[in-house]
Amino acid sequence: MQLSSAVSLIQHSIPDQQTTWADLGCGDGLFTNALSQLLAEQSLIYAVDKNKRALNNVSIKAGINLEKLVLD
Repeated sequence: MQLSSAVSLIQHSIPDQQTTWADLGCGDGLFTNALSQLLAEQSLIYAVDKNKRALNNVSIKAGINLEKLVLD
């Protein structure tokens, strides 16, 4: 799936104010990145996955805070 498709799937349920989100089982972060494209500046995303290598590939839009957590 491409980033633009992921953004299209979730764009209708994102508020326009600063918020905190968690992406559980985020893998390499496709939906984490899509979410970051839609969130207000200074929002926070917790990217959670048990695979540390996958978390190393997670990237997001500038202006969004990201916490990567290796958890099962």
